[in-house]
Amino acid sequence: MSRQAIVTIKDKQWQAYLATTYAELTTGLRGLPSISPDTGMLFVLPENQVVAVTTQGLLFPIDIVFIANNTVIDVASNIQPEYEVTEETPCDMFLEVNDGDAQGIESGDDVSIVIAQQSGFDWSSITSFAIPLVLLGFVSGMVGGLARLMIGGSDPRYYRLAPGATGLDVVRLEKTSPKKRLYDVFSVIREQSGLSAAEIQLWLETERPTELQIVKEALFILESEGLIEAIPESELREIREAVRHGSYIIVTNLDTGETKQYYNVNPPDSPEVASAILFLKPLLEERWGRNLRFEVKPAAEPKGTCYQDAWRFLIKEEEGHLVHGTVFSQGKRIKHAWVETETGYIWDPQTGKYYTTRGFNDAAAPEVEHRYNAEEAAIMAARTNNFGPWTDEERRQFLEKKTHHSIPSDELKRIADKYGWWAAKLAEAVCPHNDVACTEREAKRLTEARLAR
Repeated sequence: MSRQAIVTIKDKQWQAYLATTYAELTTGLRGLPSISPDTGMLFVLPENQVVAVTTQGLLFPIDIVFIANNTVIDVASNIQPEYEVTEETPCDMFLEVNDGDAQGIESGDDVSIVIAQQSGFDWSSITSFAIPLVLLGFVSGMVGGLARLMIGGSDPRYYRLAPGATGLDVVRLEKTSPKKRLYDVFSVIREQSGLSAAEIQLWLETERPTELQIVKEALFILESEGLIEAIPESELREIREAVRHGSYIIVTNLDTGETKQYYNVNPPDSPEVASAILFLKPLLEERWGRNLRFEVKPAAEPKGTCYQDAWRFLIKEEEGHLVHGTVFSQGKRIKHAWVETETGYIWDPQTGKYYTTRGFNDAAAPEVEHRYNAEEAAIMAARTNNFGPWTDEERRQFLEKKTHHSIPSDELKRIADKYGWWAAKLAEAVCPHNDVACTEREAKRLTEARLAR
């Protein structure tokens, strides 16, 4: 922790260590018996984001000052070890100091941060690795300074290798970060520069199941260690232009209706895209089933999975409403799906996060077009053989004159435990009312089709 800053708020001043790298953020103040008076640690976060701070592993009480845009937004005082504080107002930094040091500091106070100049260190390096919230939308969970990346991602950030980075560097790093798939992520970027986290995840899934959270953790580690870099804003126009002329390979499982998309930097009719399909086809058939349909579309018209993901979430939870509408993203309004839960929160499939209604409105400016309860969503998916969005004609055909399709709840739970909620609810919607045998047969057929290799 050699990098330091002088933090001044009102008449108070601290000499604070900077936590900016992966190692620093995952260590923080944990394990220290104490810190000297008028010192602390300043955690520099990946832009404005909601933060949960737990003091697990700390050995002394602290005050926490939450900061956004060089302004205090909140102060948590006398936080004891093994305690948790959640700051729901997004912040881009927070300062941990000794208990009582933040007395008198209030929301709205200005914050001055002066970096102690050191050889080879530049303040801009603090933010050069940070993953912007507006681009990736993840939440940091801070455990005594521990950064935990969560599933997210709407507007992609693009990555490339850092100058001089080699696979040998990654092999060494993997010894200290096991199970992070660092080399796999590094290899994808080496083979095809300019992919986003979600696109890297999909390429990795051709080999074995991969969570987006793991990919983002790997990207964070690789970037903070200087092995990859996010493409600078000054160069993004060129990258976005390349993306606009690139392609999405859309793969649909005709047995289950599920889709995956793979970005390729080349035009749809290029031999490179044809080669990519030849590469993907045997891998996906082995893992995902043989009844697959491959389509190629211009990247300017991507096909997302928010409708499918929101539908599956609603069916699994069996409460709330599936919402189809539009949100504001990248300067324009786009089609989107999300779930309004019974507890009053919004679940967004693009980020995998829960939002308050106000928070979702502020972040996405949503406009609702249609709402569906779990039964209606199951009927529409079963009858149309897709997850939406559904047309007015389809709604009139399948909902306005719908007959009741259900089986006893204990039977539905039994079938769901055996085959999964998504299969059980789809089968229930397809079969006649109260026909348990039909529902079980159909759920079994759907599951077997999905698992077929």
